[in-house]
This record gives sequence, C-alpha cells and structure tokens, in this order.
Amino acid sequence: MADVREREKIAREIEKTSESIRKKHRALRTDRIEEGIALDKHFKPLIEPLRLFVDNPGGRATKVQNRLQTSEGREVLRAHLGPLSQKYVEPILSGAQGKKVSGADHVYGVYLYNDGLMWGNKRFDVDDADNMIIDGVRYAGTPGLYELIFKRIPEGLLYTEEDMHKYKNMLLATNAHQHKHHSQGRLLSNRGYKYKHVIEPLMSITPKKQKKSGKGLLRAMTLNDNAIDYVHWDDPNELVDRLRLLDASHRSRNNAHDNEMLSIIEELREAGLIIN
Repeated sequence: MADVREREKIAREIEKTSESIRKKHRALRTDRIEEGIALDKHFKPLIEPLRLFVDNPGGRATKVQNRLQTSEGREVLRAHLGPLSQKYVEPILSGAQGKKVSGADHVYGVYLYNDGLMWGNKRFDVDDADNMIIDGVRYAGTPGLYELIFKRIPEGLLYTEEDMHKYKNMLLATNAHQHKHHSQGRLLSNRGYKYKHVIEPLMSITPKKQKKSGKGLLRAMTLNDNAIDYVHWDDPNELVDRLRLLDASHRSRNNAHDNEMLSIIEELREAGLIIN
C-alpha cells in the first residue's frame, strides 16, 4: 500500500509540474505575439516598403519606385539613410520608371533590380552611417568613394588615392567593370570619361596605340647614344617654348638634346597638336 501511495504522490507532482510548464509556455507565447504586434506597429513604416519586394516578384522594383514617389515613402527612406546615401542612393531608388538619373553612372554603377539594389553581380546596401554593405562585407563610405561608384564623371577633387584603391577592390569583388558582370567577362571598355580616366588606369590596361602618320624625322636629326630625356608637362605652351630653345641650340650645332627634341615632338603629336 505504501508503494501505491508513493506512486500516486509522484504522479500528482508530475501533473502539477506539467501544468505549470504549460502555463508558462502559454504566457511566453502570448507575450511573444503581443511583442510581435508592437514591433510590427512600431516598424511598419520601415517594413512596409520592404514587403513590396516579396508581394509580387514580377514588379518589385516598379512598386518600390512608385512608393518612393510619395512624400511619405521618401520620408521613410530618408529617415534610414545617411547624408551621402541621401545624395547618391535616393535618386537611384526614387528615379522615375524608364528614366535615367542625370549624371549617374549607368554602365559601371549601382542599379535597381528585382531584389533591390545591385552593383555588378552583388547585392548593394547602405546603412544610416553611410557605410556600404556589398555581399555582406561592410565598407566605410567616404564622399570620394560614393562619387567614384555613383557618378558618370566623378569629381576629381572629392576622391583620394585611398578611395581609388578601395574602389578597385570593390570593382574586382562585384565584376561591375566586366561584360555581363562575369569574372571571366571582357572589360567593359568605351570612350567615356570614367573608363579613360578611372577604370582603365586602375586596371592597368595598356591603351591601343593610335596609327601614326607623318613625314619622318627632320633630315638634320639623328638618334644618338645620349640618355633619353623624359618630358613631363601640363601646358603645351611650355613644350613649344622648350622645343624652340632646343632648336636654337641645335642650329648652333649642339646635338646633345636631339633625343629630348624627338620626345617633345612625339608628345605634341600624340596630343593632336602636330598633324604630320
């Protein structure tokens, strides 16, 4: 009999414990539901635009653009963007359907896609501190870096050598400078300013030599064994003045600067200042 009573006592304790656990579980679940409702209500202005990307896979980008055409949508966006992001990213997001943003880089830059912003073949995002997140990697945003990424003709006074170095690494990570954004794709070369002055120098691409035409060297000029004088210049007038000075020396039968004269003539020809 004692054993039976002991087992009944244990069974009652188990039942009490089970009921206590069930009550705690119900309370936790209720609190979570209420917490979820509160969070949803609090963050609805932020969550709602993001839900547009899920509702209709066929028209996500269009819906986001349409939402951002409203003052409410733009205010929500600005509240979660830093100053640089507002300047560079907001125009991409809120640009009218089918119209290109003036001054933006539509070849190598960030673009709006079905799943949000993309750069090359990687997802692109920003936070309220203007940091850039590319495929989960966070980069500290600077005015120069934003200028290099988003602008068709970046303002040279805004970016530094460090910005250029980071930009190159980001291009290599996203393949934004390659055909179809493929790592094995050909380089997207063109005659634009950004390719000639930013992309090409960064990727160490040797430009094709232009076909030269002319009448050859002056009869009195011959190549000698003197060391070549490399010419560095900013103003073509300086080159012309230097050439005149060397020519006067040459006419006095001083042939020590013939190589420098040839170098200056070549520079002027490549600059299009000498036709033949």
